[in-house]
Amino acid sequence: MHRHTLAAFLIGISAVMLAAAGQEVPPAGNPPRPPDGPHVQPGKPDRPVRDSRPAQERNRRNGKMLEQVMLARLSKELELSDEQTVLLVRRFMDFRNRRGELRKEREQLMRAMQEAIEKNEPDAKVEELLNRIRGLHEQTVNLMRTLYEELSKDLNIRQRAKLFLFLERFDAEVQQMLKRAADRLGNQPGRPGPVPGGPHPPAPGFPAGQPVPPQGGFPPPPPPPQPEPEMPR
Repeated sequence: MHRHTLAAFLIGISAVMLAAAGQEVPPAGNPPRPPDGPHVQPGKPDRPVRDSRPAQERNRRNGKMLEQVMLARLSKELELSDEQTVLLVRRFMDFRNRRGELRKEREQLMRAMQEAIEKNEPDAKVEELLNRIRGLHEQTVNLMRTLYEELSKDLNIRQRAKLFLFLERFDAEVQQMLKRAADRLGNQPGRPGPVPGGPHPPAPGFPAGQPVPPQGGFPPPPPPPQPEPEMPR
């Protein structure tokens, strides 16, 4: 396999998978699913309907696809061989899994420390939790440093600089891409509209930022009373 072939293949297959993930919602006009009971695909009693899966699960899956796309692009930009690309993906996935474990533990400790503060527990208990959280933070930093050192061994200075920028910006770019994809899906026909009680687009004749008047047949509220003109003396 020639140089860059694997990177180009990963980009192509991940893009196809992402495009397929964006078509999980049935077209408008289909009857709505029943509100209660298990939701399964017709003819597949053991397989749930795709759209019934939690949004968090879909975001996690799409996030992994985006990671593969970005890693493939990085490999192509750094002009890595197929062997180097495989090593890059493997080491990065190991790093991501380990970092995910550290983050999960950190979130649990953060909640425990917040609860300890609210319950006015002894300072020794709060200090213990704080030290454990700081220790996890140091482990995460060391994990990132180790990953960079392993991946940059055979790279020149410009390649190392590109790798450093990639690692620093990776999480923010994935979240931004997921948000853009969610915004695009929200604007497709057949997608649910604004959440009740949430922000609404401006109605015709109303300035931006002003909520849309009720649409359930209720009349608009009367205008505020105007002060009566003063009688001439």
